[in-house]
Formats: sequence, structure tokens, C-alpha cells
Amino acid sequence: MQTVALKAAVFFYSKLHYMIKNLMIVCFGGWLAACGDRSSSKGSKANVPGKHSIFPVTKFFAGQLYEIDSLNLRAVQYTTTETKTDTALLSKNEFTLLANEFMQPDISDSSLKNYYTETSFADQSIPSVTLTYATVKEELEIQRLDVVIQPDPDESDKVKSVYLEKITHREDTLIIKKLLWRTSRYFQITTSKQVGQKPATNSQLKVSWNTPY
Repeated sequence: MQTVALKAAVFFYSKLHYMIKNLMIVCFGGWLAACGDRSSSKGSKANVPGKHSIFPVTKFFAGQLYEIDSLNLRAVQYTTTETKTDTALLSKNEFTLLANEFMQPDISDSSLKNYYTETSFADQSIPSVTLTYATVKEELEIQRLDVVIQPDPDESDKVKSVYLEKITHREDTLIIKKLLWRTSRYFQITTSKQVGQKPATNSQLKVSWNTPY
């Protein structure tokens, strides 16, 4: 049963692979133009001008959820506050609810994507390509999104991690969230909450999955 589920997950990711390939062509084109003959450089950065396609991050997360559900993996939540850490097993619904924090809002939506600029960084030492999407509009919840991709000329390019920074204002409360998703391993959400002029309180939620029930 797990073999069938794994094949289904691989099929899902094959579709995402073609999207990544198209983005990688653009990124490496900018990278090569920026690098020129500097073969000894460890990395380079390039801006993608004009209209651009935003990496389909929601499809990536949907693929991760599909993989976890298909393989019936056990999800463990670790919640750390100022003084202690609590551990709990998550149901599939609870896991999905927490993971939705990474998928909303979707900056690839036509109403949002034009507010973000894309920067690509190619690190030759790993190798990897980082796609960064950032905005100068302070009212937008997602201020930054990083996608780290490991290119593979023979097989499918792999998303290694996704990082987001989210800022929300609710009356006199400022909430800053830093979210990190490590592919097929874990995700974590670090939250800083400040009410008025009071000192900020910090908490971290981490969910890992790697073993079946």
C-alpha cells in the first residue's frame, strides 16, 4: 500500500518538476549573464525584471500534504513558549490546519503577484538556487518568501526548503511570524507578539514527520 502511495506522490511531484524547470531556465539565464567568466565565484545574484512567474509554492505544499497523507506518516507537534515545551501527536485535520499557515495568502494570485519582485541567487558551492520574493508594501501580510531549489540535470529538481516572513497588525497588536518548511522533514513557525508598548512575547511551533503509524 505504501509503495502505491509513494508512486502517486512521485507522479504529483513530476508535474511540479516541469514548473520548476521553467523557473530554473530563467534563473540560470540571469545567473550566467551576471557571472560572465568569473568561474571562481561562489555565487551570484540577479534580479528578474518586468513581469515574472512566481514559484507555485501552494502546489508544493499541496504535494507535501498529499505525501504525508498517502504514506500515513505520524506528525508530532512541539510547542515552545518562554518557559517550557509541550509535545503532542496531531491528527490529519490538525496538521492540515497548521500547514495552511504556509499557503495563505497565495502571492502568486493575480491580485498580489505584481506587488512582489523576484531575486534569484545561485550558489555554486552547494549547488542551489534561491528564489526570493519581496514587497515594499507594508500592508501586505507576506513580506518575504524564499524558495531554495537543488537543481538536478538527470532527475527532478528538488525543493529543499521554503521560508516566509509574515507581519500582521491587529489594532494595537503587532504579530511577526517566521515560517520554515524543510521538505519531507518538518516545518516550524516562530511567532513574536507585541501588544502596545509591552515587551514582545515569543513562541515556536515545530511539527515533524518521518515515521508511519
